[in-house]
Amino acid sequence: MDYVVREHTVLLDKAVFNKIRIKSIHNIEALQDREIITIKQKSKANYITESGQEFSSLQIKGDGVIDKMVAGSKILGNNRIDYCNLSVTIRREDGTNLNCYSVAEYKEHLETVRQHLMDEYGIEASFDNVSLKELEINKTFRLEHDFREYHRVLEVIMWNLPSIFTQSAEFRQRLKTDESFNTGTYYASTSKSKRSDHYLLFKVYDKTRSVEQIIMLTDSYMRVELKLVGADKIERDLGTKLFMELTDERVNDYFSEKMQKLIIQPYVVWKAQRDKFVLDVMKTQLQGNQHHWIVDTLRTLTDKSIKENCPVLLDVGELMPLIDQVITGDRKKRYKIKKAFRRQAEKYETVLCNGDDLKMDEIVRSVAS
Repeated sequence: MDYVVREHTVLLDKAVFNKIRIKSIHNIEALQDREIITIKQKSKANYITESGQEFSSLQIKGDGVIDKMVAGSKILGNNRIDYCNLSVTIRREDGTNLNCYSVAEYKEHLETVRQHLMDEYGIEASFDNVSLKELEINKTFRLEHDFREYHRVLEVIMWNLPSIFTQSAEFRQRLKTDESFNTGTYYASTSKSKRSDHYLLFKVYDKTRSVEQIIMLTDSYMRVELKLVGADKIERDLGTKLFMELTDERVNDYFSEKMQKLIIQPYVVWKAQRDKFVLDVMKTQLQGNQHHWIVDTLRTLTDKSIKENCPVLLDVGELMPLIDQVITGDRKKRYKIKKAFRRQAEKYETVLCNGDDLKMDEIVRSVAS
């Protein structure tokens, strides 16, 4: 079966909502029998529906439409505060979240959830003022090569994330034994403090592999994801935490802004700084042993890559315009030197001969489109 993937479209996946209001429950005793609702007599922290019904707690979990829904009440000072939180993950008919929802589609899906609560549990709920606590925003696109061939490119992207990520971030590749992330997942988050768990998670992963136990895709797909955690964080970044006020235009603009700040602009700066460093290395080695300066230049760049766990060069071809700046005047000499660099790389530094610079350009085009 051929699957149509909604490429280059910014979509929404998992979301956590609050400020859902339960208006009434048609058969509260039946939900008690199903152990969905508990009632404690004379409790000061009972949830009170709009119809005046009371219960201590409500929990629905993993029923195929709802990931989790919890409701109850808590006492803060002299005030009783009702709460009702809902977690939803996109699941299409194929059982995957390969194709997520636009904002408009998600609003329609919430209506489906509302009707499901009524049909399955007899719970009449209002989503009119629903607010966001967490939200996953992503873009999925087809790759020209297998995802695993982009590991050096992704190392450069992760290495160059803004300092708000890299100073306190989690940057790891987890194995399949970790249930949270699949093999080939790269991620980093902004810092979380003891006082606040509001943060942004940036994640890039192999979407083809993540769904391979359910469906088989003939192409390789990458997903770039932003997960916003915390109502305040969502409001600051998206301009509102009220879901009914959110628009596809705002989500697309936000994703584009973040891709500029997290991937595109840092890469431009990195290339400029890298070129300056490589020029200095080439000039220094040329002034030393002119018979071995090509070998010594590549060795110096490789040693730096190993030391910093980040490539200095993506491809030997990136040296060609820099050689023009180091060797001036003699075109034949430049040609021979360029050929010698390529020959040395093909023989001893094969990692520099896989077109990784073109793979980076491919990712930049995909996240920017």
